[in-house]
Formats: sequence, structure tokens, C-alpha cells
Amino acid sequence: MEFGEDKYFTIGIRNRDSKFTNLALLLSDENPTIVKMACYDNVLNFKYKKEFSGSIIKIANDVLNEAEMFNITSAVIPDVGGIRKETKSYPGKSLREAILNALCHADYSMPSNIKIEFYSDRVEITNPGGIYRYNVDDILLGIQSFRNPKLIALLHKLGFIENYGTGIKRIREAYPNYDIGTFLINSRQWFRVTLPDLNHEQIPLGDNVPQNVPQNVPQTDLDKIIVAIRKNNQITRSELAKTIGKSVKTVARIIKESNCISFNGSSKTGHWEIINKKED
Repeated sequence: MEFGEDKYFTIGIRNRDSKFTNLALLLSDENPTIVKMACYDNVLNFKYKKEFSGSIIKIANDVLNEAEMFNITSAVIPDVGGIRKETKSYPGKSLREAILNALCHADYSMPSNIKIEFYSDRVEITNPGGIYRYNVDDILLGIQSFRNPKLIALLHKLGFIENYGTGIKRIREAYPNYDIGTFLINSRQWFRVTLPDLNHEQIPLGDNVPQNVPQNVPQTDLDKIIVAIRKNNQITRSELAKTIGKSVKTVARIIKESNCISFNGSSKTGHWEIINKKED
């Protein structure tokens, strides 16, 4: 891509007053954005964690390359036919599209990070800022939402994205037996895409794969609370009490004793966070 000061206004990194824009900051080495990537074991201890910083273009390259390490390919040879069949944990371009979606549509004015979190049965990709001006149903219909139009145009020119609103379509094509609506969670403060790991519990491709890959069944009240918070990190204590069939007081005690759940912010706009038991 041809690049020089004569292109600054066209690209959008200088405004009509010749001052650098927010897009210029995102593209610069001084970009304050941090993308966090982590992998957890079954009790939410870190198996891996890494932070990515620098120009948003460098972040995009580095994060996409690193994420592929977790996109494991499994292979089976069925008893009948003997033809090797392979499946990726996150098929097609689903993982790439979900990560680029977060980078394209994040609200970079919010004091929060983009997170890519790998669990034993899924990956959760969360960005600050809900869907801009629309809702999940609109996005599923292919409606495009542009919070950062200049950034999207630049990523398109550099070949990262198509800029035709095809990201969700590609994820849907990669998971044809799933209800993609269950993959997306939207709130005013954040947006999350959850992709099931098709290699969870090593389900062979040659078998009849169910429409929903089995999830770990929680055995304790704490497990149930953690699962509920993962689905909605703004869930109330009263709703958590209904989830486990106990009192609000019991919920408060379980959370306090767990040392792996914290609540950040005010009672109206705050949210829960699952933290590593070994760290503050």
C-alpha cells in the first residue's frame, strides 16, 4: 500500500486542521490498546497468558498468528473406508473472523482491553463496546455496523477483511449445525463471540456429531455461578441465587470464599470478572 504524508488525509490519520486523529494513534507505536490472550485449565488457572501492544496493524498480525497455536487439528481414520478425516478446533475462518470483528468494532475510548480466552471447550473473544447502533438480530441479517469506519477501510485495503459484512456469515458457514445466535452476547459495554471447540472431548468426525458439543456439567454451586457469570457478566446476585437455588446471602458467601470472582464498578453499571486463583 502506497503510504506518505500526501495520503494522511485520505486515509484518515490527519483531519482538515492537519492534526493527527484517533486513527493515527491506533496506527502508531504509541497506541495504548492492549489485547490480552489467555488459556485456562479446568479450574481457571492460567496455562498461558500474553499481552499484545503497538500499532493496531502489528497487533492484528501478531494476535492472528498466535491464536492459530490453539487451533488444534485432530485426525481420525474410521473403521469403514479407512480415509483420514481431520477437523480443526475452530473450523474454517471462524477464529480469524471473530478476532478481526473484535479489532474492527471495539470502542477504543473505553478503559478496557480486548480479550481472547481459550477454555477446554471453547474460546471467548470479548471487546469493549456493544454493537454500534444495532442489535444481534440485525447483525445476523448481515447489517453492517461502523463504529470505526476509517479503521475498517484501512484493514480492508491491507487485506485483513472483506468489508462486506461477511464475518458472521463465515462463522455460520463454519458451524452449519449450530445456532449461531447463541454464539453472540451483546451489552452496552461489551460484545462477546463464543466459538465451541469441535475437538472438545475428541469427538470423531466419522461419528454423528450432535448439534451442540457437550459442555462440562457443573458439579458445585461455585461452578454454576461461574458458568452463569461467563454467560452474562452483569448478572445480579438475585439472579445467581435463582440459578443455584440458594439465598442471596449464600451466593455472597460462596463468592467471597472462592477468591476467583470479583465485581468491578458500581451496582448499576459494574460487571463480574473471573480471576486466576493464584493472583490478585
